[in-house]
Amino acid sequence: MNNRSGDKMQCRIVEEYHTASYNKFKENNIVQKDIVMSKVYKKMNNFSYRYLICEEEENCLGVFPFILYDNDIAKIINSMPFLGYGGISVDEIQKEEIFKCMIDYITDYAKNNDVTLITICTEPFDKNCDLYDKYFKADYKSKNFFQYIDLKNDIFQNMKSKFRGNLKRNIKKCSERYGIKIIESYELNDLKYWYENVYVNRLKETGCSIYPYEVFKTIIENIEKKRIKMYYGISEGKIIGGALYLNQLNSIDNYMRVVSTKYLHTQLGTYLDYLSIKYAIENDVKYYNWQSCDQIGSSIFKYKEDWGSKVGYHYYLTKAIKDTETLKKIPREKIRENFKGIYVLPYEEFMQEN
Repeated sequence: MNNRSGDKMQCRIVEEYHTASYNKFKENNIVQKDIVMSKVYKKMNNFSYRYLICEEEENCLGVFPFILYDNDIAKIINSMPFLGYGGISVDEIQKEEIFKCMIDYITDYAKNNDVTLITICTEPFDKNCDLYDKYFKADYKSKNFFQYIDLKNDIFQNMKSKFRGNLKRNIKKCSERYGIKIIESYELNDLKYWYENVYVNRLKETGCSIYPYEVFKTIIENIEKKRIKMYYGISEGKIIGGALYLNQLNSIDNYMRVVSTKYLHTQLGTYLDYLSIKYAIENDVKYYNWQSCDQIGSSIFKYKEDWGSKVGYHYYLTKAIKDTETLKKIPREKIRENFKGIYVLPYEEFMQEN
């Protein structure tokens, strides 16, 4: 199926795409937009990865990766489960024409494949929100906050004064009093140990969603090292914490930083954050993106605020392709059980069990 805008511009879904034009295009976009991320979903039931491109005479003009999630309840299009941000990336020169072409295509694709809903999770600092409003025309728009540091400003000057005074002491405490060593490693045995013994255990304790191991493995194995950093904290020869950071060119994203509960008192988390912010400054990016947390005003939120962070917003944009009234009558708990990792609709739209 091809949708055309103009005589030569066309959209199509591809399984592989490695042209010189595409390679250049992906270098200027966030890590999540790389087609190699399809490997995350290969072993997952109900998840089918799709990669929509817009091109003109073999020149890549735009990309839109998404998941077609299919179970007995409904077919849902999402961008991008477990990876955070998604949406459409386009060439700036013809961006409105390309954007419209891709929205038209994905809407037709959804109609032809019996899809109920399309949800796009927009990027932070996205300059194309007006184009989503104009062409995607979401039926549901949910705002989600994230915290970030504006690196154009003096971050130490913007820190809370008490926190600034404690920062140096906490880093010294971690490295000298507790003897924590920081290493940078991309070995899978280190990743697997951290995932199984630190990440999973800590997130079970806090009740947070646990990402599949394939998410981290795919990033570590397939993304260029200039676009990622993986640090571990070592105590007595054992990994006690780790952090994965993504270089998104405009920002450094604190994608996942988890320290074992037993070692939280060592201030390893603060030390890892300091190193990653230093990495962001050295790479001359505009922003350090903490991403989101549980809620505004929580202890985690206040910790990031102490660094001088600001609050920004990105959006979950959902378009209904089919009638959703039957779907909305399903209890929330059943939705959670049957759509793990998938954004369906705002929870308040679903029936609440008594």
